[in-house]
Amino acid sequence: MEVRRGACSAYVSLPEQPEGRGVLVIHEALGLTADIRSISDRFAKAGYVALAPRLFGGLGCLVRTFSGEKRRQDLDGWRAYLRQEHAVERAGIIGFCMGGGFALAHASTPGSDFKAVSVNYGAVPENLKGVCPVVGSYGERDRLLLAHAERLEKELTELHIPHDVEIYAGAGHSFLNQHSGWYVHLERRLGAGYNEQAAEDAWERIFAFFGEHV
Repeated sequence: MEVRRGACSAYVSLPEQPEGRGVLVIHEALGLTADIRSISDRFAKAGYVALAPRLFGGLGCLVRTFSGEKRRQDLDGWRAYLRQEHAVERAGIIGFCMGGGFALAHASTPGSDFKAVSVNYGAVPENLKGVCPVVGSYGERDRLLLAHAERLEKELTELHIPHDVEIYAGAGHSFLNQHSGWYVHLERRLGAGYNEQAAEDAWERIFAFFGEHV
């Protein structure tokens, strides 16, 4: 279902039997696609209240998305919405590509109460001190972000933060996302796109990690 908060909207997927756990799902630069809705539904089937904000829902939301402080306020607002409207006391946050970097950066901000963050082929912010437990998934063929995976593993180890970072051999960028239309052809040209074997292994790790920490 679609919900609104101020000028922005989000897709919410509800579990049959809520357990007081939830997750914010942060989309890629492609926006709130059918794939992101499907991912939210997948979390709902696992017992989480899943909320995917529409970051590009109008000029006001677009401007806020690329302003770090305003984006933080919006994501904190959606986190509060989960608590107030759906009694979500424990929450995780997951993001893909652009959204993966946003999710990891947000989970690293002072005062964030997320219990775990899943970053999938997302950029690593400069400062990870204070971040919650991290599960990260990257593709070996993702030349742009492979170095981020290696730095993420190194810095989380040095900071003694619980983590599980995996680099999948043979997988490229966006290997967890099942896109459709013209973008699929572009992904193939770039050596990116859905990789079922890597994706299913990553989902198993993500749900196990969230099950332990959220």
